[in-house]
Amino acid sequence: HQPNARAHLVQLGSKLREIFGDDILARVVKEDILTGPHNVWVVDGMRYITEYDILSQLPDFYLLNITAPLEVRWQRTKQRGEKTDESAMTLAEFTAREQDTTEQQIGAVQAKAVQTIHNIGTYNELYSSIDQWLQSQRH
Repeated sequence: HQPNARAHLVQLGSKLREIFGDDILARVVKEDILTGPHNVWVVDGMRYITEYDILSQLPDFYLLNITAPLEVRWQRTKQRGEKTDESAMTLAEFTAREQDTTEQQIGAVQAKAVQTIHNIGTYNELYSSIDQWLQSQRH
């Protein structure tokens, strides 16, 4: 068993992509969506353009870019503490992580989004922004 550290997850994802191709995770998610029991799916953390290429083939696919300033993301990451190495992370360490191989294509993926939502407020404000976007799609 390995600690739930970001470095381990990056290594795992990189190794899977090295062995099975850059689109391995997207292919698995796509299959789950096509065979799953639900009509609406939310996938977060899309980082590679090949993931976009695979998932955008799904019917009724929409990519939303939900973003926040670096310092806001850093504070939220520290507060969540999902991974063992995040709670005490400095802003400099967080900023350095932006250069990881897993982060290099995010800008290209973000450029494909149909809408950008700036997540700088509360959960309720974020959900309200998403609801407004969903309503605009239902005409």
